[in-house]
Amino acid sequence: MIYIKSKEYDTKRILDRIMGPNPVKLDEELLKNYRIPRGATAVMIGFVLDFCLPL
Repeated sequence: MIYIKSKEYDTKRILDRIMGPNPVKLDEELLKNYRIPRGATAVMIGFVLDFCLPL
C-alpha cells in the first residue's frame, strides 16, 4: 500500500519515538474506506508523543 496521507508525518521526530509498526500508517490503512466527517476529531489511542499531531 502507498501511504499518501501519512507521508507528511514521516519525520525524524516521529520515527524516533515509535516502536514497532508506524501507527500513522496503520491508521491510514484502517481508515482508507471510511469517510471522516469534516470537522471531526481523530484520536489515536496508544500513540502518545510530546506534541499534538494535527490530522
